[in-house]
Amino acid sequence: MQGTLFDIHKEEYLIVVSPPNSLIKTITEIKQMLQGLIGSSTNSIPHITVYNREFDGDYKDVVIRKAEEILLDIQCFEVELYEWILFENPHVDEKIAVLKVKNPKPVRQLTTLFSRKLKKAFQNNTPHLTLVRNISSKNLQRLTPVLNDIKFNVKFKCSKLILLRREMQNEKWTGYENIREFPLK
Repeated sequence: MQGTLFDIHKEEYLIVVSPPNSLIKTITEIKQMLQGLIGSSTNSIPHITVYNREFDGDYKDVVIRKAEEILLDIQCFEVELYEWILFENPHVDEKIAVLKVKNPKPVRQLTTLFSRKLKKAFQNNTPHLTLVRNISSKNLQRLTPVLNDIKFNVKFKCSKLILLRREMQNEKWTGYENIREFPLK
């Protein structure tokens, strides 16, 4: 389908905390094991979302400039991931298993700063790392004992935030691309 003059170019930007590579590998293995139990899959790299927003048009330079302003004096901070919980969607039989962030205050503060600078509140201010999505009640019965056996408690230093972007093309979102990394002090 060919575009028209009235098509609106949509982009989504995501600011994330990325665990160190060794931890990404471990969490990815856990995610793949859990997804295999319920027959789902995702290519999502483990991360903690600080902020995301869709824009109509190309806002890459604006988002980069605002992120630079926000993160200019932000210090590195410790992130501790521990025990899993469920997020539930009350409108459908679907749950999401996530790892909780024990010390959410630094991530929440960053979320607030980005919400103010980019003039749109981020709806989920419960910092977490997603393990598996789209869990039906039936699959939850299968996953719960496995999740309960996962004893996960790990700390890491957040020394950078990453800006990711994806575009709407032919009415479907592309995969995320890494636009820029922002080192913290």
